[in-house]
Amino acid sequence: MTRSITLGAAAGLALHAAALAGAPDLVVADMNGVTKWTPTPAPAGVQAYSFGINTCNIGDGAAVWNSNNALHPVFAQNVHRIANGRIEQIGLGFAWHGIVPPLQQSVCGVCSPGGPAELGIGCSSPDSASTLGQQTALAPRSTVNASTGALVFPLPPNNCSGASTATCERVQVDEADLADPSAIYLAESVVVHFGDAGAGATANNATWRRMGVAANFAMAPVGAAQNGSAVRAWQALNNNGAFDPSILVDDVISPGDGVYVVGSTAFPVGNGRWRYVVAVENISSDRSLYGLVVPMGAGDASPQGFTFHAPQYHSGEVYSNADWMLLIGDATFRWRSPQSFAQNPNANALRWGTLYTFTYTAYAQPTNGFVGLELFKPGSPGLLTADAVVSGAVSTYCPGDANNDGVVNFADLNVLLGTYGLTGVDLPADANGDGNITFDDLNLLLGGFGQAC
Repeated sequence: MTRSITLGAAAGLALHAAALAGAPDLVVADMNGVTKWTPTPAPAGVQAYSFGINTCNIGDGAAVWNSNNALHPVFAQNVHRIANGRIEQIGLGFAWHGIVPPLQQSVCGVCSPGGPAELGIGCSSPDSASTLGQQTALAPRSTVNASTGALVFPLPPNNCSGASTATCERVQVDEADLADPSAIYLAESVVVHFGDAGAGATANNATWRRMGVAANFAMAPVGAAQNGSAVRAWQALNNNGAFDPSILVDDVISPGDGVYVVGSTAFPVGNGRWRYVVAVENISSDRSLYGLVVPMGAGDASPQGFTFHAPQYHSGEVYSNADWMLLIGDATFRWRSPQSFAQNPNANALRWGTLYTFTYTAYAQPTNGFVGLELFKPGSPGLLTADAVVSGAVSTYCPGDANNDGVVNFADLNVLLGTYGLTGVDLPADANGDGNITFDDLNLLLGGFGQAC
């Protein structure tokens, strides 16, 4: 679904569709190789990667691709991890500028070659993984307006020197984030082009491919590349590598600006509690987001276990990495950047080509509702809405029902004893929700032993 709070959104989509006639539409048709730029173990425990791509023009007009000025595409690359029921972006790099003249190949269909500074209709142009990691062609994402495709050119000089040269500006990922053998990893490429953006054809600008991760942190492609956002990859893979129907995905248009993709789900974690997950990806919006508003479930006065996850900017990028704050009201709670645009234009906002993940636990059962997306840069509207899985009415539960089967019995006691002394989130036997399995939880379980919920 696609929705905003303005009645003009549907009309805007129709205008965008009409504008596509005679316009280019660039997509990343394949991600076909990986370059690992760092040894193992890497300095400071950070690995660096770049990924080969094949770009296709599936539009009705040639795409200008001029390596000598700002009229060329740029590509942002990311790494994501799917684990514990959620997706998190764990790596990003600078934007790679297409300053290599395009080839006119036919991977994506019948190619009608363009001029010397164009990618023709139906034509493809491959670029290797090592090319995507060349620092002379990398520039901060802050120098790109994904809504219009406007670029800063010539590229600003890089600051790559010393021990960090291998990781500088490339897709950086902490080794600790790659060390989960049960996780699913994927790489993503997002393309930005002024002709593509001008035609409103940015909804298909992201492509992902699953990646295997070896013990030495080398990556290798698994399966085929898929056009779509990382949020849709989460939906496609979250069920042990298969499609997860519990994840609701909504495409949201910021009118005259760009596209967001919002994914959400909820799953039981024991003792009547549910873990709610909301992942928001900015595909092409320049206005960006600085707040997520979530309704509180009816009768649930104590949501808890709040988490916020965002990738880290690096290599001199001007954007802040400060975590978003949590603000709890009477009927809603929200995550919000510590600073507004007026306070700091470089504050930590959800900007193009990035994904933020938000989670919380509640005793309320899930229902379909909506969340609010607060836009960072000035303009109208200031708030968008997205269909989402949110907490509804509080369910009946028994403290101590660790396996959520509706009765407190020896099965729950076995779960508690097997995890006694552990500390963490989403522990099924954590009857009092304090993040620790202790004698207090045992008392609650024994007090309700034999009760049906």
